[in-house]
Amino acid sequence: MPINVSAGQRLFLRFWRRPPSRLRQFLDYCSELLSLVGKAAALCAEESHDAVVLDTVSTIEALTVSLERKVWQKITVLNAARESGPAS
Repeated sequence: MPINVSAGQRLFLRFWRRPPSRLRQFLDYCSELLSLVGKAAALCAEESHDAVVLDTVSTIEALTVSLERKVWQKITVLNAARESGPAS
């Protein structure tokens, strides 16, 4: 009798069998991109004295740092899940 496996479970099993993890690589790239966006915003404001520009850059930097932190939380969870093995 065939086992009924959902599409999500099939994707998970396909991901789980792939060393090195493409998801981990994707999250690393996301983190790098967010870092570059924050640095680019800081460079744009480097010579500016306009309060609106400075406030916008500050908001962009805060947003990118927050998102980068969330990406690294996902990487930590992913690493912990890979070390513990698949749930039975």
